Amino acid sequence: MSEPVTPALLITPLKAALLQGMAQTVTALVRVRAPNASEVVAAARTTTNVALVIDRSGSMDGAALQEAVRCAGRLQLTLAAPEGVRLQVLNDLPSAVRDGFLVVALPDLAYGAEAWVVVELQVSAALAAGTPLSLLKVAASATTPDGLPLAFHDTALHLPALPPAAFAVVLADPLVAARKAELDASDLLQQAREAAAHGHWTLIDQLIADAQLRHAGQPWLSEILEHMAQLAQARDTQRFS
Repeated sequence: MSEPVTPALLITPLKAALLQGMAQTVTALVRVRAPNASEVVAAARTTTNVALVIDRSGSMDGAALQEAVRCAGRLQLTLAAPEGVRLQVLNDLPSAVRDGFLVVALPDLAYGAEAWVVVELQVSAALAAGTPLSLLKVAASATTPDGLPLAFHDTALHLPALPPAAFAVVLADPLVAARKAELDASDLLQQAREAAAHGHWTLIDQLIADAQLRHAGQPWLSEILEHMAQLAQARDTQRFS
């Protein structure tokens, strides 16, 4: 019997460096990436040709079909930051502190899919020295659809501290920026709905204007913000709710 193919555990920072000698917030994306179903079939193959067939008839509707494509369940991340670094998960997901570690529950993972969280790390000026700093350690646990434990390789985030001129040319990672923008859009929509319910249209106008400045480089989000601005101008409470 072959070993299950374990999803990959990855950390990607928004910028792959710290600004030397400055207090700052580091944004990072933590992902659990499942293998494609074809990779699992290849790993299990010996000398026999294997065909993977998924029944799409009525008997495989709903929960049955979801179970057939599920790669991992009971997926959890355990995150730890060193002393002096404040850790915050931005996603609205179930979480708890256990034995000093932050544990976050992620949704079940299908083959070929990803589960992710965006974290922010508050780093003091004293810690942002020239040597590479260990900012975050992440472990993961999950089970296969058969209930077997999956063994992940732990991962960690280490960043060097660079002087201002060198830091300025470090490019932001587009995927991390996009995931952070998704969360910002969700938060903005919730705030706008609550403000519209109370008729606070001036606040909505300000929220949208601020978001348009922050996310000018995200075309899909800029389009959503433009639509929201039109609704705000029309003072359309019903469509905001």
